Amino acid sequence: MANATIHSSINEEFQVTLESNPSTGYRWQITSIDETIARLINDEYITPETGLVGASGKQELTFEALDVGKTTIWIEYVRPWEPEIPESIYSVWVIVSPTS
Repeated sequence: MANATIHSSINEEFQVTLESNPSTGYRWQITSIDETIARLINDEYITPETGLVGASGKQELTFEALDVGKTTIWIEYVRPWEPEIPESIYSVWVIVSPTS
């Protein structure tokens, strides 16, 4: 079961925003996506408003819907250099409809 469902139309952008703390070495990485349906167009870290060193911020992934269809985007919270089990896994069920 997906953590979230997003409905979009062709050529629309949509975001997935997740808690992140790169000071720990972890970051969210896409591990599976049907790139004929949607593609990643931006990956941005948003710093926390507190300004405290080591505080968690947010990682905002922006996608563009490309074609009508459905896909699940699998995203893992990992330290890229460690081939171990991810700290967390997040999935998004994306449903793309024709433009209105």
